[in-house]
Amino acid sequence: MNNKKFSKNMVNNFLNQKKYIFIIIFSILIYVYIRDGIVNVPVEDLDIPAGIGIHVIPKGKNSVEYQIPISFYNYGEDMKISTLTHTGTAGTIAETRERRQVFSNKKLILGIERIIILSEEFSEFGIDHIIHTMFRNPLINDTGLVAVCKGDPKEILSFQVPDYPSSSDYITAMLESSTKFNFFSDNYKFMDLYVRVDSEGRSLVLPYVELKGEQLQITGLALFKKDKMVNKIDLAESKTLNMLRENKVKGVLKLQENSKEYLTYYATTKRKVRCEKKGDKYTFFIDLSLNGDIAENHLYHDIRENDKTMKKFESEMNEYVQRISNNFIEKMQNDYKVDCLELGRVAAAKYGRHKEIDWDEIVSNADIEVKVNVSVDKMGRGDY
Repeated sequence: MNNKKFSKNMVNNFLNQKKYIFIIIFSILIYVYIRDGIVNVPVEDLDIPAGIGIHVIPKGKNSVEYQIPISFYNYGEDMKISTLTHTGTAGTIAETRERRQVFSNKKLILGIERIIILSEEFSEFGIDHIIHTMFRNPLINDTGLVAVCKGDPKEILSFQVPDYPSSSDYITAMLESSTKFNFFSDNYKFMDLYVRVDSEGRSLVLPYVELKGEQLQITGLALFKKDKMVNKIDLAESKTLNMLRENKVKGVLKLQENSKEYLTYYATTKRKVRCEKKGDKYTFFIDLSLNGDIAENHLYHDIRENDKTMKKFESEMNEYVQRISNNFIEKMQNDYKVDCLELGRVAAAKYGRHKEIDWDEIVSNADIEVKVNVSVDKMGRGDY
């Protein structure tokens, strides 16, 4: 009996060892398969892009010459990193690659570029071609940020920001931090272009970046109708647009009597949109809730103890947000004539898609009602 058990244990141990040997051999084969054909190249021998710019030069009716500058990380001695910018100029987007290669002594590696900067001229001409070209390229970084700039993007990509390896890194950080105080969203990635330009009832807005003197800064938003930029709005209007368009974004609002009497309110938004249709007339209802903290208070000194003062603040902030919202909507409908609040998306979802409806025109002639609700979460440690 003992001999049988011993023999059985021997067989089981042998099978277990065989199983582990098989796993080890299989893992080695997988590793060899993955590594097959891969050549290790030093980073110094590669052109690793930091940012890509796209610009056009008009050559006649419906004819342009494309200029695509790319800034690359330059790895020098003592771990110092700087940037070089090479520009390809040609009649087509793809052709700029071969023109740009004659300036470079390294192999281009796409996929980690931080930002794509579109010039205003290119944005007005139409960005549809670059969307299709880059969508076909599986190496493009779809999560890279996109912005519009004034003038030639090469000037911005070549700009040296102190203590930053490239201006692309600085602009990327600038756009990422813009979500903290100006109601900006994080929906400015390249993949967002895919889903907004050709989607029914949706519209594209992108941050507008300028180089003013020796300072890079966000100066507003670029508004698009389909794939073409139609207008640029300043920061004040951008904050209002963001409140009405986005959900769960953060920013600062203020009530001010003079330089000594003011209150600042750091709020997070919550947005809901409803739509009703009577005949061919659409009515949109935007419920905008603001909840946040009082960051500064030099206006209502008894707001902490007095409920009436708190209600007065909430009422005045309601009126202020209502006023700037109505002013922006009026301008959107009469001047911009584009559905930059994406209200058509709500109507299409409720009443049906693929009906060849121009939602820009529908929204420009619709009734849009905004209802604002302001509430305070915290008021800080107290008064000094």
